[in-house]
Amino acid sequence: MGIIIESSLTWKEHVFPLVPKLSEACYLMRVVEPIMSIDSLKSVYYSCFHSLVTYRIILWGNSSYSLQIVTLQKRIIRIMSGLRSRESCRNEFKNLKILLLQSQFIFYLLFAVNNTELYYTIAQILVILA
Repeated sequence: MGIIIESSLTWKEHVFPLVPKLSEACYLMRVVEPIMSIDSLKSVYYSCFHSLVTYRIILWGNSSYSLQIVTLQKRIIRIMSGLRSRESCRNEFKNLKILLLQSQFIFYLLFAVNNTELYYTIAQILVILA
């Protein structure tokens, strides 16, 4: 649950542990897709995939390693929509009203910038820790 800061700032140590968990979410979606409504599938998506992806996305969302997560996100959207593996899922993101990973990154970044009063500064943290 901590932050690992690498000298290269690639955020690989944050993205790589996510990939197996998100692959499990894709498998779960594939298993439950035939027996669930689209609203229920969206609930599964938000609980099993989205919640993991958005955790500290402000840190690693612009990393080159995040492309692996985009691929998994597209896979899960295709499963939800009944599309084949090579079909475009661009319209399905719109239909399902789900943001692509890059859009989520921008959304959370803008939220953080526009709501700086919700966050502590380093000086405030040092005072608290002293």
